[in-house]
Amino acid sequence: MRSLTENSVERAVGELQDSIKDISHEEKIYGDEFYLLRWLI
Repeated sequence: MRSLTENSVERAVGELQDSIKDISHEEKIYGDEFYLLRWLI
């Protein structure tokens, strides 16, 4: 059984990955400034 902390961390990581995907798709605005973030996806 997963603990509340594990579930919370997993949810937060998922939300962060979604945010990174949103940022990385805005390449016209951000260019290569977020290449390290794209690596995390």
